[in-house]
Amino acid sequence: MKNLGGIAAALLCSVALSACGGGDSPSTGGGGTPTPSPTSSPSPTPSPSPSPTSYTKFHDIAVPVAFETACFTADPFEAGSMPTLFGPQGFGQASALSYDGSDLSVAIKGVNGVTQSWTGDQRANLTTGWGPDEDQYHWSKPHPTSSDRERLTMFVPYYGAVGGFQLNRYSRAITAKIRGAGTILSQTWCAGGVQTAAGDFPSGTKTYPDTDVSWGDMWARDGSGQPELDRFWLTDFSNFALEADFATNTVNLDITFAKASGETFGPYTGTGTIGSKGEISADLATADGTLMIRGSFFGPGASEYVVIYGLAEDTNGDGENDLVFIGPVGARE
Repeated sequence: MKNLGGIAAALLCSVALSACGGGDSPSTGGGGTPTPSPTSSPSPTPSPSPSPTSYTKFHDIAVPVAFETACFTADPFEAGSMPTLFGPQGFGQASALSYDGSDLSVAIKGVNGVTQSWTGDQRANLTTGWGPDEDQYHWSKPHPTSSDRERLTMFVPYYGAVGGFQLNRYSRAITAKIRGAGTILSQTWCAGGVQTAAGDFPSGTKTYPDTDVSWGDMWARDGSGQPELDRFWLTDFSNFALEADFATNTVNLDITFAKASGETFGPYTGTGTIGSKGEISADLATADGTLMIRGSFFGPGASEYVVIYGLAEDTNGDGENDLVFIGPVGARE
């Protein structure tokens, strides 16, 4: 009988091992309080890298697109008159220029009071020979009440001043001849294209290649005081230099215009601003007026720009324009 107590104790230990300090449970020894297992911390989830912005070259646009634009319009209203300069219309009107890459129609709406549209069957592709992405697009249709034809042309705006052609891939210059309020065609120049996306601008300074001022219109008075239309052409006497500082959102400009004869205007120098969406804006003082520059940066990393210039000067103070410039300039890094 004296062994019954030992047998009972052994049975109790086999049922409750913890009470006897045995088994797999952790302990401090001697039946103390068990130490909890350490809690493992989850591994941090890495932040995903932002996807690069995708850009479509202008030539490859195959859907309806509404572009913001910067535009100037010169309208003489009637033959023998100096034009009035309208604008600038800066970037901000999303539907100012509509282009449909699927049916090849185009429309310009409310640009300095000018509105017109063209259908795909009124479009011709003018091969430039510059490359497969650089052909001009040209639309033409008759004016309903006159013998005039109203036209719109999109083209690559840049000839290289040094080293041959450097052709914009994501932007275009646009020129339109449309009957406005007067009896003759007005002249409108615009800049448009696939603008650089927010967050895709460089962080420092970018200097773009100097380029000739290859296109544009100028009106001046001839020896008898009559308005005379001339044009800026590709010439070694002109130059357009632009340096952008994306840290301070400013641009530095140095501009000289030249006629085919070699007569020059300028240089005009000064600074402008870069807006929150890459808009370029500058007003440079001239002898008798202000040279206005409006445009934007286009493509990945602000790789290219197109601007429109406009100037109207009253050189003799009689209240009428004596000199008017209007046209586009563009460049690509």
